Amino acid sequence: MKNLKFINKLAILLVIALTVFSCDEDDKIYPVTNEIKSISDILAENNLSIFEEALTLVEANATINVNDGNHTVYAPTNEAFNALFSKLGVTSLDEIDNLETLILYHIREARIPEFSNNLTTGYIDMLATDPTGNNLSLHINTEDDGLLLNGTASTVEGLYDLGATNGIVHTINTVLIPPMIPDVAEANSDYSTFVSAIKQVALEETLRGEGPFTVFVPTNIAFTSFMQAVQSELGYASLSEVPEDLLKPVLEYHIIKDENSLIGDMNGQEKVTVQGETIAINGTVIDDKSEVDANVTLSDIQMVNGIVHVIDRVLLTTQFAEAIKDATFNVYLRAKDAGYAIFIEAVDLVGLSDALKVDTFTAFAPNDAAFTGFMGSLGYSSLADFDIDVLKSVVEYHLVASTMLSADFTNGDVTTAQGENFTLDLTDPEAPVIVSKFGNPAGFEITDLGAVNGAVHGIKRVLISDYIVNLFGLGQGEKGAPIFALSVYKDALGEGFSAWDGWGGTYDYANTENVSNGTAAIKLDYEGQWGSSQIGAGGIDVSGYSTFHFSVYGDTATTVLVALCDCDTGVEVAITPGVWTEIEIPISEFGDLKMDAIRFKEVTNDGVGGQTIYIDDVGFDLQGYETVGTEVLTFGLPIYEEGFTDFFTNTNTTNGEWSWDVTSVNTLSDAIVKTGDYSLNIEFTKADSGYKLADFNLDISQYSEMQFDIYTDDVLSFEVEAGGNWDNTYKFNSAAGQWTTVTIPLSALGNPSTINEIAIKFASCETCEYPYAGVYIDNWGFDPEVTIVSDSPVDPVADESLVYFNFNGTGLDSWWGDVANSTVTDEAASVDGTPFFNATNVQGKDWLGLFFRNEGNNFPGATIGTNIDSYVLKFDINVIEPFTDGVLKFRFEGSGGDIFYDWDATSVTSDGWQTITVPLTDVGVSDYSLVDNEIGVAYSGTSMLNFSMDNIRFEFQ
Repeated sequence: MKNLKFINKLAILLVIALTVFSCDEDDKIYPVTNEIKSISDILAENNLSIFEEALTLVEANATINVNDGNHTVYAPTNEAFNALFSKLGVTSLDEIDNLETLILYHIREARIPEFSNNLTTGYIDMLATDPTGNNLSLHINTEDDGLLLNGTASTVEGLYDLGATNGIVHTINTVLIPPMIPDVAEANSDYSTFVSAIKQVALEETLRGEGPFTVFVPTNIAFTSFMQAVQSELGYASLSEVPEDLLKPVLEYHIIKDENSLIGDMNGQEKVTVQGETIAINGTVIDDKSEVDANVTLSDIQMVNGIVHVIDRVLLTTQFAEAIKDATFNVYLRAKDAGYAIFIEAVDLVGLSDALKVDTFTAFAPNDAAFTGFMGSLGYSSLADFDIDVLKSVVEYHLVASTMLSADFTNGDVTTAQGENFTLDLTDPEAPVIVSKFGNPAGFEITDLGAVNGAVHGIKRVLISDYIVNLFGLGQGEKGAPIFALSVYKDALGEGFSAWDGWGGTYDYANTENVSNGTAAIKLDYEGQWGSSQIGAGGIDVSGYSTFHFSVYGDTATTVLVALCDCDTGVEVAITPGVWTEIEIPISEFGDLKMDAIRFKEVTNDGVGGQTIYIDDVGFDLQGYETVGTEVLTFGLPIYEEGFTDFFTNTNTTNGEWSWDVTSVNTLSDAIVKTGDYSLNIEFTKADSGYKLADFNLDISQYSEMQFDIYTDDVLSFEVEAGGNWDNTYKFNSAAGQWTTVTIPLSALGNPSTINEIAIKFASCETCEYPYAGVYIDNWGFDPEVTIVSDSPVDPVADESLVYFNFNGTGLDSWWGDVANSTVTDEAASVDGTPFFNATNVQGKDWLGLFFRNEGNNFPGATIGTNIDSYVLKFDINVIEPFTDGVLKFRFEGSGGDIFYDWDATSVTSDGWQTITVPLTDVGVSDYSLVDNEIGVAYSGTSMLNFSMDNIRFEFQ
């Protein structure tokens, strides 16, 4: 130890001695002396007597004059002390409170001699401490000549870097005052905005209080970023404009009271702030109520009444984070923060996360309940069930590659990132909706969640594109049989495929007892485990296809191995009992594609086997589904449908006044019609005569084409214009004696946005006799769309899992009342060939007189939950004798209460099956997951009952 003390003293003497050899310029900064002096000697000879006296009063002389010590002393001049006396209104050191802390704040215990050229800008610890013993921090700025201390005191030229045997003396021109929290900006101007802010909201006095406080101080740069967001969203151009009731809670959110906590001691903790909310500290990362964390850039700056940690962001409270999200969140974060979790999960799965963070988009985000219902309607339980490309199409159909706020909404089509359009319908400006290609319109639950790169609108339904309609066979009519690129079996084996015998069972390729579509299916009656049927395939090359499909039905749970070879290298499929299920298997999952056979082998691992299953609709690469029903033509804007529509009837003349060389016009001709009862008949007097609709102002900017059907007795030439622009016309020839559908792209007419007339000119006819009356026009309008309407008198059951009474296996725990066990099996009278409920000549009475119920076997309501906007209640009914009074009471009873919906039984008077649809918003149940005890249906009234019911179910719309 003695040797170390000797080396330390020798080092100081050596430094002093070496200064003898400094150049003249250095002599001005580091005064040269041949004398060996102590700190006390230097203080005495430089007229620093008041500081010497202070050292004596606080008994600090012994501390700094230890021969083997090494202290750095920042010694104020006598003039500096006199200035302090004047400021404090005192005349001597004895009158100064906390003198010891004041004087020790000028002394530092150093490890090496701290000449000015050894120091760097930053904070150092002094001997003075706070009330709990933590050393106070002093800020040193070395960027100019000499030193600047706490932004207030400077070294005196020629009187600093004074080396002593036991340390270094720097003479300064101002007494250093131990700092309180608000003095942090005085020492370092990088924090001046924070100090201005606490003064603005009257927090300065608080932070000069006893404390202790732990304070997170944002830099000026952090406040600049904060104000950019504030100005963008709240309109305040400067911090001084922000109201106190908004700004003060934000600043209080940076303060922890009654703690003096080092940053390392808070790691992994949550701290309650003065504002009341918490922050979480993980290392040097601070998690506030926004989505972006703050980082500690400088820590543990000790003040008299607390400690300061510098951060690179302003911490945001919940209120402020919500207020300025538009200016700080991208579209991805905005949707995530708003709770659209399944939508965001889908975005992540399909790889669009980065795009929604950077590129410009408006997201129409379905809520979680809507997504759950949509998946359920497809038979899916999670997003993982989707093919990624299909799911990406779903997500992109909800994205628009521009910023669209509700103020930008207009009636008409909107092009999505997927490429197809959906339609904004603003018929009710207070309740706009989105019309997609299938199902009920989607209402908005929230609009205008702004983001730095776009906007987010929350909607109550998943939007469904034509691609999804066609892929899953959705539509207005019943879904028909699937259409394959290569068909293996549809009622019979396709070309190139043959029936092999197989083994371990009997196999019928013309079974009619249970089919999915058409008239026949394959029945596989296995005798035991490992039985196998095979379809001969003749080595057909299927390497160019991507998926293999089939539909399967089994009465019990069965597992089948499917292989595309005369081998056991394939894919095992678990069959859901009791329902036809469509199976899709990627070709890549088959290990062998010899295609000498297609094998269906029972591999049920129960040691018994012997199941019966049915296979139908087998093929490669599903292209879509056949449509079943009647085609119905509708227009985005109709002109003529069974007569001119209201706009044209009310706003212009349709009987020929604006035409030229037209003899007569019959707007309701029944002579020759394409559909319905009437068509438009025009009689022309000669070639180049024309029929014109005019004297209106019509915006057609949202439409892309015009279409009409035309019938003529002869082959005729016509020319069509819109808006009076005869430089852009569409010319066509009609067929003789038949209807011709004419579709005209509006681009062919010059893409007019607004028109005041439409004209059809009869251009020429070489063989016609005039006047010529054989011209008929029907089904005329803009943007035609053909839909399929089912020919069935009832709607098909869309989702078997949402049926709670079908009287052939689903529902029906028990019966009450006068028609117990009234299930009828009568295919001729049935709506779908299966059993149904029937009441014949039953006298109605109070609601217990007729009641069937389900007490727990089937409660599909959990799928619906609170998503009542996306579902309806449906049932099929055949009223054989009209009800004279009364209601059908639908009971939904469980932990959510005992709720009844009364349907007016007298509202149906016609004989024959029909489907009744009731929006769940009308039923009165707010959360169907709570319907967990009983579902039932009863009649209450006095009618003589003669009616049938079937397929009581929920349905996703």
